[in-house]
Amino acid sequence: MTDLERFLDAYEHDRYPEAAEIGAGLVADDACDPGVVGSYGIVLYYCGRHEEAVRWITRSLDRQDSVPKRVFLANAYHALGEKTAALREADRVIAAEPDNEDALSLLAMVLYELELYALSAAIFERYFEAAGLSEPTLAVYAGIVLTKRVHPSDACQARFRSLLHTIEDTATDCWLLAYIAVIYGEEGARDRYRHFAALAREAAERQGVFDEIDAIL
Repeated sequence: MTDLERFLDAYEHDRYPEAAEIGAGLVADDACDPGVVGSYGIVLYYCGRHEEAVRWITRSLDRQDSVPKRVFLANAYHALGEKTAALREADRVIAAEPDNEDALSLLAMVLYELELYALSAAIFERYFEAAGLSEPTLAVYAGIVLTKRVHPSDACQARFRSLLHTIEDTATDCWLLAYIAVIYGEEGARDRYRHFAALAREAAERQGVFDEIDAIL
């Protein structure tokens, strides 16, 4: 196998440290294909080498634009705490692909971290339209609704209410859904909340949140 073939094989099979070692030799050639340069940057991202990932993915994009690689660039900036740059790159992705799920999710999270809660909730609604509901994003979105008093649209209220009747007892964030039902007056919602909260209480890192919500109830 050539070095390029070895690199691609390691990359495609998630052997990122190996791919990073092989890729370093490939990208040393200024004539290296921009797609390979970008893939090398992605490998570095997965290796936790985010500053290097930004450098190499940016170099790739300067020569050949790529929406998937720009998503990784946005995430690398986010990992470095460079929220403005992360927003900029996520915006560029959404301008090219308005329903890009990864970019919408990242944008909503960054806006949340910047305490722009109404904007974050609005972007989450766009994300749900594009991707459907998923527990991690739903948990953050519900947290905005609960603690920041940002109210969802009627459509999102309907989604939450529907989930309350189908969610599995093992879902660690189901207490959030149940509490939303409390807010909107679902019949039997308080008992449902307490049941789910008891199941999820084993997640010790969430104890402070439970205490806060229990005080409200």
